[in-house]
Amino acid sequence: MAASTACRGFFRARRDPSARFAHRALRVLRGRQSARRSSFLSGFGDVEATGDVPSERDAQLAEALGFVKKGRMDRALQLAATLAQQPTDAGRFLAEQCSHRAAAAYLNSQEAREMAVGLVVAGTTFDIPGRDVKLIRPKQLVEGFWLRKVSDVHDLAESGRRLAKASLALGEGQPWPFAARDWQLLARCSVLRLQTCQSQAVLQAYIGKRIQGDGSLLPKLPALWAIFVKSGKHLREALLSPEPPGPLDEGAAGADLPSADVGLFRALAEQRQRAAARQMEILTECISEAATGGLFEAEDGLDLLQVAEGMFKVDCPPEIRQSSLKILRATATVLRER
Repeated sequence: MAASTACRGFFRARRDPSARFAHRALRVLRGRQSARRSSFLSGFGDVEATGDVPSERDAQLAEALGFVKKGRMDRALQLAATLAQQPTDAGRFLAEQCSHRAAAAYLNSQEAREMAVGLVVAGTTFDIPGRDVKLIRPKQLVEGFWLRKVSDVHDLAESGRRLAKASLALGEGQPWPFAARDWQLLARCSVLRLQTCQSQAVLQAYIGKRIQGDGSLLPKLPALWAIFVKSGKHLREALLSPEPPGPLDEGAAGADLPSADVGLFRALAEQRQRAAARQMEILTECISEAATGGLFEAEDGLDLLQVAEGMFKVDCPPEIRQSSLKILRATATVLRER
């Protein structure tokens, strides 16, 4: 039954050019992101990143951290049990390693982080010679527009988020001196991951550049421009608003700050994660309006929606992924029926 269903889906995709494009786009996006993530995460917080020849213990620790990033806590704890002073200390040992290395990687990447965010804000990928934004079709956005300096920082944020969450989970139920720092890091990585993901760094930047590149368009697209204004306001107020000083602001010396308010930074991290999800919902509105509101011809509007669907499957938080995808698909249906 499963095989026959798969075959029917395959032949439907062969008959429908738009479905074929969607399948191909998603394969490209996932393969490209997976390759970048595996190559970049191998150096995030791992002991080999120092450039020294790793000892067997270092190699085992790096392997354990790699399993944490992949969500294989069972395998990570198995390795940690051989590295900790006592097998019963494996959880605490692994939690400390996750916390320390995630914080160190974040603190040591300030220049790269600032550059990546600056490139996204400026829409630099569309300022490269030969990339006239008015001539770029939406279906071309699948590959080549997510700058490496941006995608590397996105992977750094994703890895930091995973390690911080693992540290908090492993340290739960016991006095955990690094909890405030882990929550603060989780808050910052949630924002950084959003800012540098493909949906924001490529799709939103592309739509913005298309509007700005033709002065005659803006008066014709009041609804789309209103969504852009709402997006910028929400980003500034909910995601980039000042945060209280905490352990990360003290550098490496801030890990054990006794005055750090764990509850304060937990609330901050949870607020930032909710706000990141809301920012993606606003982007869904933006893409839907851009596809149907007159910025693109129908064919390009459909291609924009298909590219967005592939990116959203990777970038959207789980709690809003399906609702956002439903909106994109419903918009495509409306566009086809016009």
